[in-house]
Amino acid sequence: MIGEGAVAVVLEDLDAARGRGAPILGEVLGYGSTLNAWRITDSPPDGSGAVQAMEAAIGESGLGTAGIDYVVAHGTSTHGNDQSETVAIKKVFADDARRLVVSAPKSMAGHLTSASLGLGVLAALGAIRHSLVPPTVNLDRPDRGLDLDYVPHTARPMPVAAALINAFAFGGSNTSLVVGAPREDT
Repeated sequence: MIGEGAVAVVLEDLDAARGRGAPILGEVLGYGSTLNAWRITDSPPDGSGAVQAMEAAIGESGLGTAGIDYVVAHGTSTHGNDQSETVAIKKVFADDARRLVVSAPKSMAGHLTSASLGLGVLAALGAIRHSLVPPTVNLDRPDRGLDLDYVPHTARPMPVAAALINAFAFGGSNTSLVVGAPREDT
């Protein structure tokens, strides 16, 4: 379902933000972006482009998969895309995939198209700040193969130090971003 909304996130040099006393909600720790034009509307079933974007973001963050607590899924609630993203998460996180929590903010807001990554950043920063992972609402019977912890129906209290945000688009555009709690030592 197409949604309507906008999200604004201010990115600023950390020293400058601290120097002016700005509230710091989180830090961008890594990103990855790939393009794999498989089909105009679908991701490849093997998740290859998403895998590359997630691996690049996690690699740049220096955290490794064990350092990610929460994945904000692209989560369009379409069979092909949800299957592809789940396959990709399992490939990237391997054994760590089973301990992750994954949720889809689009389940509450609809697909905000260009604002989808911003919505994901907002969900991740909120989870970090409030130790509360937003739910995937209306998830009653996941398709076969969608067997990760998708936080169905109810938000989950838990500490989140770092999150991976996925945003994938028509034509094979894949972007992943790692954000983390503000570090006091930097």
